[in-house]
Formats: sequence, structure tokens, C-alpha cells
Amino acid sequence: MLEQNQSLTSLSLANAKLPSSAWPRFFGSLKKNHTLTDLSLRGVLGKPEHIDLLTDYLCTNPALQQLNLGDNNI
Repeated sequence: MLEQNQSLTSLSLANAKLPSSAWPRFFGSLKKNHTLTDLSLRGVLGKPEHIDLLTDYLCTNPALQQLNLGDNNI
């Protein structure tokens, strides 16, 4: 759904409890969405591999203007 929604501009997963297996698919979907300008991942990036996925995603979205990574112990 994320990759097909070309009107999504803001997304918050603040304090969401996603299983580790969901993160690769989540970021893979976000890579295909080029309209997202505001992303909140506050308190959800619990593992180093999640940071790696985020880093890879950030290289693919030139539209992103705001990113909230608070409470992630980065």
C-alpha cells in the first residue's frame, strides 16, 4: 500500500511495536514512495540493522524534509 500511495506526505510510527521481520518490507515499500516529506520513527529503531535499513532508505528519498529519530538511543 505504501509504495502505491503517491499522495502520502507524512507518516508516524512513533513508539510502534513492529516485529524485526517487518522492517525490511516496510523500508522497501517506502523506497517506492517518492512523496513522503515527514517521517517519525521516534522510539522504534531498536536494532542496528534497522538503522542500516533507514540509512539505505534515506539515500532514495530526495523529498524527505523532516525526520524524527528521538528516543532511539542512536
